Amino acid sequence: MFENDELTLGMDLGGTNLFFRLEAPGRLLASGSMATFQDFSAQLKDIYENLVRQFGAIHTVSLGVPGPVKDNIMGPSFPLGTQEQFTFERCFKGLSRLIVKNDLFMALAAEMTEGHGVNYRNVVLVSISTGIGTAVAFNGVPIEIRSEMGHQRIGVIGAEAAKCINHFNCWASMCSGKAMSKKEGSLDLDLIKSANLEAFINIAAAYDPEVIVVMGGVGVGLFNQVIPVQKDLAAVSLLGAAPLILKTNLGDDIGAIGAVKLARSAWIKDR
Repeated sequence: MFENDELTLGMDLGGTNLFFRLEAPGRLLASGSMATFQDFSAQLKDIYENLVRQFGAIHTVSLGVPGPVKDNIMGPSFPLGTQEQFTFERCFKGLSRLIVKNDLFMALAAEMTEGHGVNYRNVVLVSISTGIGTAVAFNGVPIEIRSEMGHQRIGVIGAEAAKCINHFNCWASMCSGKAMSKKEGSLDLDLIKSANLEAFINIAAAYDPEVIVVMGGVGVGLFNQVIPVQKDLAAVSLLGAAPLILKTNLGDDIGAIGAVKLARSAWIKDR
């Protein structure tokens, strides 16, 4: 068994898959992934309790979730199909410290310490997966903002009306994995790429990054088919040089890795 304050459980709750890593300082004790259950609350509870039985009391759970977060409370989540606020304290009985942040904020902590953020200071991380989200770092520091760029409304000629939680034709409702799964017949990848380009133009104008890093099953798996390249952005750039567009080199558990790193970093302050 380990001392209580040594153990940190990083968890990445996605709309499709859930990843976790239990670490003591300098040592990985356990890790895993599985499909996300509809009752994700019970799933989180079971994982936590099983790890406590194996390794002893866990001091910190650092949880990334696919939606806006304030004071450890998750707002409506397109990937999880929830429309109400959700609290997670019930999932982790006896826990000393719970950190809940947007999953992209967690993943960005990993990207800035182990990925392309080692070479660039101003970074926007874009996840195109079950849903779509973004996270931003300025001067090497991840910025905690309630960004919902995945729900920016975009207009692409030829696109059908796509409904989201309380609006139509947002980026997520047109280009996410969840949106693609609802399409009948073959996907119009050129149309999806056009929508992604429009969204990337808005991101470049809003944040002026040196690099846009793409992650997520759709973004990485279809990188060459649906992700615009730097010269596409440069043709319409208002701010001079367009950002590089790179694929993350980190694996599918980037969010869980980042959750642990964030919990142990100076980037976060306890409430």
